Amino acid sequence: AVAAQGEEDKLIMDFADIFAWEIDFYMDPRPGDRFRIVVEKDYVGETFVRYGRILYAEYQGAGRRLQAIYYQGARARGDYFTADGQSLRKAFLRSPLQFTRISSGYSRARKHPILGGLRPHLGIDYAAPVGTPIWSIGDGTVIFRGWNGGYGKQVIIRHRNGYASMYGHLSRFGPGIRQGKEVLQKQVIGYVGSTGLSTGPHLDFRLRRNQAFLNPLRQISPRAASLEKAEMLPFQESVRPVLSFLDDSQAPAPAARRKVAVLRSQGS
Repeated sequence: AVAAQGEEDKLIMDFADIFAWEIDFYMDPRPGDRFRIVVEKDYVGETFVRYGRILYAEYQGAGRRLQAIYYQGARARGDYFTADGQSLRKAFLRSPLQFTRISSGYSRARKHPILGGLRPHLGIDYAAPVGTPIWSIGDGTVIFRGWNGGYGKQVIIRHRNGYASMYGHLSRFGPGIRQGKEVLQKQVIGYVGSTGLSTGPHLDFRLRRNQAFLNPLRQISPRAASLEKAEMLPFQESVRPVLSFLDDSQAPAPAARRKVAVLRSQGS
């Protein structure tokens, strides 16, 4: 629907990134879901050059409505919040890469494709092409980077509150990734491969807490900090003009080189 309005793939990816903590856009969307986007667009004369920031994003589907409003305020970096000041950011991403399918799920007894017999598979296998970037699901510290037996090339990251995430069968490691390195959420820590005991390119992703393995698909990640009470009035004043764009199908076009566009799915 975004492409049908003459927009580029980058806008679709930026929109998906905003809701990455709530929606897995490779699995969750269904026909009939709706969206609205308010985005800055830079021009030279009448020629479109690049997208600026998405100021507002909305997604309706699966019986719920999600809103994201950009706000910087006194924070070191801007972020996206709901209309009542709740942060959209969570401690962990829903998935650590853009994948094509889940080739093997979490199981206490899975027939091993190479070794045979029933063995626990305490993680998720994400099938993806060789070289697909892999992200850290959250802020943390690299505690292992190297070859780890059947996992092949692997990275392990320690997070707060006893969590650790594990990324196996990598083809190569991300730039600067080494033991002791501090990483940020969605930083590239490696690339999909098929090293170790593997039948094809995929990521073996595992999550554990206090040494106990967890099913990543069933974990509910806590939210990041929301706005303080003192920030709510400046936040509301900042977002009011952005929300006013949604009242009309055409946003006002300033005389400057940056314009604001409003995009909607059909019927919204």
